[in-house]
Amino acid sequence: MRAEELLLPAEIGAARLALELAGELSDAAARDDAEALHDVRVAARRLRTLIRAHRPPVGGKVRRRLRELARATSAARDAEALIERVVSFDDPAAAWLRERLEARRKDLGDLRPSVDDVVDRMRRRLDTVEASVKGRSFTEASLELTRAAAADLRWWLAQVRGEGDSAEAHQARIAGKRLRYLLEPLRAGFEEARTLVEGLKTLQDDLGELHDLHVLAGEIGAARAEPTSPPLDGLAAAVEARIAERFALVEKNWLGEAAEELLSAIEGLERRDVEIERKYLLRGLPEAARAAPAVELEQGYLPGDRLRERLRHEVDGAGDRFWRTVKLGTGVARTEIEEPTTSEIFQAMWPLTAGKRVHKRRYRLGRWEIDLFLDRDLVLAEIELASEDEPVDIPDWLSPYLEREVTGDPAYVNLNLAS
Repeated sequence: MRAEELLLPAEIGAARLALELAGELSDAAARDDAEALHDVRVAARRLRTLIRAHRPPVGGKVRRRLRELARATSAARDAEALIERVVSFDDPAAAWLRERLEARRKDLGDLRPSVDDVVDRMRRRLDTVEASVKGRSFTEASLELTRAAAADLRWWLAQVRGEGDSAEAHQARIAGKRLRYLLEPLRAGFEEARTLVEGLKTLQDDLGELHDLHVLAGEIGAARAEPTSPPLDGLAAAVEARIAERFALVEKNWLGEAAEELLSAIEGLERRDVEIERKYLLRGLPEAARAAPAVELEQGYLPGDRLRERLRHEVDGAGDRFWRTVKLGTGVARTEIEEPTTSEIFQAMWPLTAGKRVHKRRYRLGRWEIDLFLDRDLVLAEIELASEDEPVDIPDWLSPYLEREVTGDPAYVNLNLAS
C-alpha cells in the first residue's frame, strides 16, 4: 500500500488494499513452484483478516469462498510444514512418516477455479467503491484495529503457562498473525511500523515451530496405533525434547513481560495530526467537478488571538454533520486536530462566529477537493499529500483551469477569507 493511500477515507483504503491482496492471491494461484501453495494460503489469510476487520463490501459469497479456500489449503500446507520438520530428525522412522504425510499434498490446480471466482467477484464489487461522507481515514481505522488486536494477542500470550498449552499457544500465534496483517499496510506511513512487523514475524515463527512440533507429536501418537508402523519411540522422544527446547525460547522471548515492549509500541502508534496539502487558485469550476460528489459547507471561526477554533456544518445526501477543528501553522504542513460535535453544541456556539464565516460547496474527485465559494467569486483546489516532498501530478481535467499555486499565501487561508 502506498503512503498516500493511507490518507484515503477508510472504506476506499480498505477497498484498494482488498483489490491489491486479491491480485496477490491470483498471482500465487497461477504459479507452479514449490512455494505457490504457501503464498495462496497467506494471501487468502491476509484477505480474510482485512475483510473481517475493515469490512469492505465484498459480499457473503466471497467470504464463504475464502473460508472454503482456507480449509482446502490447510491440510495440504500443514502436511508440507510437518514434512519440513520431520526431515530434520535423524531417525529411521522419519522417512516412513514423511511418506505418510506426502499423501496429503494437494494439487494447486484444483484450487484455481475457486481463486478465480473470488477475485472476479471482488473486482466487480470493489472497483466502484466510493466514500459517501467525510470520515476517518484508513490510517485511523487501522490504528484502532491494531490496538484491539494487540490487546487480543496480549491476552492469549497470558494463557500460555506451560509447554502443554498447545491450543493456547496456537491461538496466540493466530492473534499475532492477524495483528501483523493489520499493521503491515501502515509501514508506508510509519517508519517504526516496519520494525514492529518484523517483531511480530519473529513471534509468529517461534510459535509456529512450537505448533508444528505439537502437531507432529500428535501424528506420531496416531501412527503408533497402526500395526504396520515402525518403532516410533525414538522419534517421539526427540520431538518431545525439541518441544521443550522451543517452549523455553518462546517463554524467554514472548511470555510474561517479554512481549510488553513490542505490544506497547504497537498500541502507542498515533495518528499523525499533520495535514500536508497544496492549494491552487482556479479560473473557474472544472467541468469534471460538476458530476462529482459534493457537500455544502458552512464554517465559522471563534474569537481568539493565538488559537482560532473552527466550527463546521456539512450537508449532503447522507444528512447533517457537525465538527470542531483547530489548525496550527502555515504552509504545506499544518497541525490539525478535529472531532465531531452535536447539533446542539454547534447551534450554541455558532453565533460567536458572526463576521468570520465562509460558505462553499466542495466537490471530491479522488484525492482532489474543489471548493466553489458561494459567498464570493472564488474557486480553490486542494490535494492532501503523504509527505511534504511528494510531487503533485496535475490531472488533465484540472490543468486548463489552473491559475497558480497559492499554498502558504495568507490571502487564501480560510480564516482570512472568512467575513
